[in-house]
Amino acid sequence: MRRLGMVGISFRRSSQEELAGFTFAPDEMPAREASLHEACGFLECVYLATCNRVEIVFVCRPGVTVSEYRRRIFRHFLRPETTGLSPELENEADRALHAYEGEGAAEHLFCVTASIDSMNPGESQIIGQVREGFSRGKQAGRVGPRLTLVFDEAFRAARRVRSKSGLSVDGTSMVSLVTDVMEEKLASSPGSLVMIGVGDMIRQCARKFCQRRGVSLLFVNRTLSRAEELAKEYGGVASSLETFQKSPPQCSVILTSTGAPEPVLGEVLSRFREHETLPLIIDLAIPRDTEVKAAEALGIELYDIDRIEGLASTQRIAKRERIGKARQVVDHSLETLRWKMVDREVGPVIGALQKKYRETVEDQVKRLAKIEDPERLTEWARGLACRFAHIPVLGLKRVAFDHGFEAVESFLAGLDGELGEDLRTSWTDDGFHPVSVDPEERT
Repeated sequence: MRRLGMVGISFRRSSQEELAGFTFAPDEMPAREASLHEACGFLECVYLATCNRVEIVFVCRPGVTVSEYRRRIFRHFLRPETTGLSPELENEADRALHAYEGEGAAEHLFCVTASIDSMNPGESQIIGQVREGFSRGKQAGRVGPRLTLVFDEAFRAARRVRSKSGLSVDGTSMVSLVTDVMEEKLASSPGSLVMIGVGDMIRQCARKFCQRRGVSLLFVNRTLSRAEELAKEYGGVASSLETFQKSPPQCSVILTSTGAPEPVLGEVLSRFREHETLPLIIDLAIPRDTEVKAAEALGIELYDIDRIEGLASTQRIAKRERIGKARQVVDHSLETLRWKMVDREVGPVIGALQKKYRETVEDQVKRLAKIEDPERLTEWARGLACRFAHIPVLGLKRVAFDHGFEAVESFLAGLDGELGEDLRTSWTDDGFHPVSVDPEERT
């Protein structure tokens, strides 16, 4: 895991505008992801974007640090014309983007995938978004064996969190955070619920309100046929975005979540002056679909992601105990990942050692066939034991020299049975002393 990195930006320390600067439009995704990969020089990478975070998970090239990749990522998104690594650029990148490396990166990915780090912990949408980003990277050839192993274990951890922690019992997405606000508005001024876009948030909202009495659904999209598909599936009517903007109907609530680079609720807002009541707007888009100043000037109540974060804080406090249980599941999954990484990284070395030992045994067995004297047989056995011990002894000494005696203790902790116990009990505060043997037997 030593070359695993994760750099990103989220609702926890950034505004909706700052998030928008690192978000790719859906129709630009393939080309922009390929450009990011090439510009930053990752060995492997996955780009993940949701309505409240952007995360880039990658494998570092030898000699390139995660901090260096953070600066490359920042420059690629916001300062593409910059080539140097000035102190100002470093400070700006450090302030804007969080960064994790090694096991810390794996832990953060696990928490993101399991929805522990979500604005609304326990929401079910994030694991699908992570899968989508991983699949895109894999299909494009940007994901290799290292990230495959890490992401596979992240998905397993997310499933365990869902089944064992009880974290997902409550609301399943950001829509659930504003459901009460929407219902209150619909109760006080019954009318239509307008949904702009065709993504997961729109579908979740449609499922919540499609059976509510007195609530009619209007699906709006730039491509009319896609809005018509939703209207047929959930019951309601459809409109093109152009028609809606020219002549918006009386409505109580507008929920918008598109991938448009510019606001879709701009000039149209002034037309709501002609209506009896102003709508409540729920804007879940990155960048925003709503011109904020125009909405404020008209007195339209707006819930964007920044405001919804305040509601989410209360939810997270209420879920502390379940979040704690979920973290325990993640800790166990990280230990599993460590062992899988060890098997992967050390496996070739173990295979080479076994091959060397087999060759040694085969060579010595040929000599054994010629030995008849018992003393010479004992001498042969001792010589074989020394040959077997020679390689690990040299390696163990180098480990102690480079990494200290704590690394030797870790080596001993991995030994089972009587041999492991004998060696561990021979370890003293002054260092490791071999089990006592006759001086003539020492080599």
